Amino acid sequence: MSPILAQCEAYVSSLYKKREQDSLFYHSLSHLKRTVKEAKIIAENSGLPMEETEVLLLSSWLHDCGIFETEEGHEEKSIEIAKEFLEKQNYPQDKMESVLACIHATNPLNKPQNLTEKILQDANLLHLGKKKYFKRNKELRKEFKNIWDKSFTDKEWIELNIQFFLENEFQTDYARNTYGEQRLLNLSSLQESLQRLQSMGNKQENIQNLDPDGVQLKTKRTKTPDRGIETMFRLTSKNHFTLSSIADNKASTLISISALIMSIILSVLVRKLQEDPYLVFPTVIILITLMGTIIFAVLATRPKVTSFTITREDISQRKGNLLFFGNFINMPVEDYEWGIKELMEDREYLYNNLIRDIYYLGLVLDKKYRYLRIAYNIFMYGLLISVIAYIIAFAL
Repeated sequence: MSPILAQCEAYVSSLYKKREQDSLFYHSLSHLKRTVKEAKIIAENSGLPMEETEVLLLSSWLHDCGIFETEEGHEEKSIEIAKEFLEKQNYPQDKMESVLACIHATNPLNKPQNLTEKILQDANLLHLGKKKYFKRNKELRKEFKNIWDKSFTDKEWIELNIQFFLENEFQTDYARNTYGEQRLLNLSSLQESLQRLQSMGNKQENIQNLDPDGVQLKTKRTKTPDRGIETMFRLTSKNHFTLSSIADNKASTLISISALIMSIILSVLVRKLQEDPYLVFPTVIILITLMGTIIFAVLATRPKVTSFTITREDISQRKGNLLFFGNFINMPVEDYEWGIKELMEDREYLYNNLIRDIYYLGLVLDKKYRYLRIAYNIFMYGLLISVIAYIIAFAL
């Protein structure tokens, strides 16, 4: 650890210990240490240059120092504290400006401008993609009530969190690939909780503990408002699309790695098989493993479009899905225009089309992830068997 980082850690730790009486349940010293640790991990997996890492870690330590003064816009107060500390340490002006810019970017209203700022924002919001999200969420709600005197009904709190999710995507590939799937699950849990509350009517209880499965209120069930239904369709479709992108990225990674290993084996090792025939068997195993991995990874990403022709009669009988391109590409444009107008005028028919669309998207996702799981299993177990085979071959 560089001297400036050691001094910064000591300074921030001392600052927090002096204010222990303020009882920050979420923005605690433990949260700060987690952010620093996550920032370091994301930096290592994102190829951040070493000279930028010091700026990142300083920003991670200093980005929440202003929280003791104010909750809203505490980033600006943190910038003042950070600037005062760094000037006392005679920190270079250009690096200090980079640190202050990183802290500024942790405000959700501001967009990160470079990789360092993106990494810090992801590290600060990484709890959105973790299984302990709801535990951290309870801590934050408790802090709002006890420290900042801000209380929310369950419905208000869930809506606030859903909006925060939608407005704050992960910025780095590492965070998206590693925590994106759990982030979607957490968002879906919030959305389901909101739907349950909306279906129970307008009665609200000021319960302070948010359960990931929602709050069970004994109220009369009422019809879900159109806005809640539209939110459900929008979030579900977006979640399906994101999960599909994650699966494609994982499959692409497997294909690239397997093809690279295979090319190395074919160009280097195969030449030696005549001289060392005992290597033939393990080499065949690893080649079969890599080929099997590539095949199933390709199957997971290979597009398959089912095509049906919908007629005016089908639309009149409220059949077919006009929202999927494979169903309407063979229709005359006049029939398609007429069908869409019919769809817009019939609420039930519209929702049925949306439901079918989501259902078939789910079937596609199921196929993708089944093939992807098989590809990962082949890759993992095949490499293990290959390594054991090489060890036995060399031993004999």
